[in-house]
Amino acid sequence: MSQRKDSAIGRINWTLEAGDPDTLRARYDLWARDYDADITTGEDYHAPHKSVEALAGLVARDREILDAGCGTGLVGLTMQAAGYGAIDGLDFSPGMLAEADRKGLYRRLLQADLNQPLPLEPASYDAVIMVGTTLHVTGTCFYEFARILRPDGLLLFCGWDKLFDQSQFAVAAGTLIADGLLREHSISAPFKPLPRSEPHMDYRVYVYRRLAT
Repeated sequence: MSQRKDSAIGRINWTLEAGDPDTLRARYDLWARDYDADITTGEDYHAPHKSVEALAGLVARDREILDAGCGTGLVGLTMQAAGYGAIDGLDFSPGMLAEADRKGLYRRLLQADLNQPLPLEPASYDAVIMVGTTLHVTGTCFYEFARILRPDGLLLFCGWDKLFDQSQFAVAAGTLIADGLLREHSISAPFKPLPRSEPHMDYRVYVYRRLAT
């Protein structure tokens, strides 16, 4: 494959080095077939399990959930194993969505950019879960998540704590809390999502509750 690296960490870095959204989308499309093996076998990536453990203690199994930035469906697969069935997936890479579709996990799959307004109705979901997209998505998506969550709905975000604290994610969360739209529920202890290749990186699971207005 043109310009493709020949190792898991090489493909990860090659994708992260994309300089614009179109290049990023194209590289994710090319990576999609190898993504699961690279991340799970090659990297022991366990952020989906940490995230779904938190979700399972707070959201009933029959609730409607949006997996935002679903990729190939690793989070959806973990949710299905935990007993969830009413799951929709959203991602901006057609190649990643095609891999997710092959797994048969989702009620529907949507192609959309999380940095733009989402083609979803207000109060559409009981929970939104977003795992591991810290490097590609700005915190402005939190405003959209608050819009599409039902009252008492759950927003669960799992990502790099350093970037969360220094980015628009923290600003957006603080603004929504100040506006009475969200309430902070919990922030997990740090953990290593990629212990083999990125032992310096800490993720946390951030959980917020949507308040009635």
